[in-house]
Amino acid sequence: MSCVAATPALEGTSGEVRVQGSASFRLAFGSCAHQDKPQPILREVVRQNPHAFIYLGDNIYGDTNDDISVMTAAYEKLASKEEFQMLRKSIPLLQTWDDHDYGANDAGREYPLKEKAKEVFLDFWEVSADDVRRTREGIYYSKVVKSGGKIVQLIVLDTRTFRGAWTKRGQDAKYKHRYKPADGNNILGKEQWKWLEVTLAKPADVHIIASSIQFSGDYHGFEAWANAPDQRAKMADLIEQQTENPVIFISGDVHHGELSMFRGPSKRKIYDLTSSGINQVGTILEPSKSRVGEAFFKPNIGMITIDWRQQEVRFELLGEKGESGLLKTVDLSAL
Repeated sequence: MSCVAATPALEGTSGEVRVQGSASFRLAFGSCAHQDKPQPILREVVRQNPHAFIYLGDNIYGDTNDDISVMTAAYEKLASKEEFQMLRKSIPLLQTWDDHDYGANDAGREYPLKEKAKEVFLDFWEVSADDVRRTREGIYYSKVVKSGGKIVQLIVLDTRTFRGAWTKRGQDAKYKHRYKPADGNNILGKEQWKWLEVTLAKPADVHIIASSIQFSGDYHGFEAWANAPDQRAKMADLIEQQTENPVIFISGDVHHGELSMFRGPSKRKIYDLTSSGINQVGTILEPSKSRVGEAFFKPNIGMITIDWRQQEVRFELLGEKGESGLLKTVDLSAL
């Protein structure tokens, strides 16, 4: 399907990637990119020259309940963009999906075309025939990056394939927007949870978890881990059990950029840098006690820089011309 050159290789033995001679690791990411609009911020990604870029979902808007060619056509529009071609030729790419490239607004496991959508997704992103995602349900996976003598584990979740229906908002005025918080919705599904437990236990100096929806943000009525408090608690417990090293979330979906911080059972800080969107930016901002700094309402990309010499991580949001929308530096020892 793609009309551009193959993505620079991220593959290696057992999914390992090596960043040679680097005193830092720089990961860029973004979400919410409508194929009918220009995407000039992708040129800024290339200029920034990160070690990798993660597409966090809504990478196209291809909603359809009965015609997969609608989705295929949306990907073809993305592939035809000069700025996307430049990115794909220059920067190694990883990716997951959110609802609009999964196939329907706020959809979960009930979506009727999910297997066809998965095939289109894997083909467009040139996932190899022997990749595990070709043979198991869902599109979750992980990569190991060796940088400056350290290990960064990139964990890319699938928050769509296995997720049950959200609990819809009732008439109670205290609930906002579409959904209210309720326990009992398995966001990742049994097999992905098992995989995540094993994956988090593997050696890494820093774990970065990519989730299409926000993890650390407060409840705001739209899709988020906060809509399923038991699932967010399960994730926090799993992190406590499986690793003592820093865990960072990255997310998209909400059509603005922000940094949030959630405290786990031991009061451990779990930061979540949200970047949204590449060309889709909204106007709604809910109050949030977990927000760190100000939200950013311009097209944006996220950037996480891990400085091994200084033993710190830098959280950034950058605009189309590289302007700063947020900058926060945290010692790795504080995570």
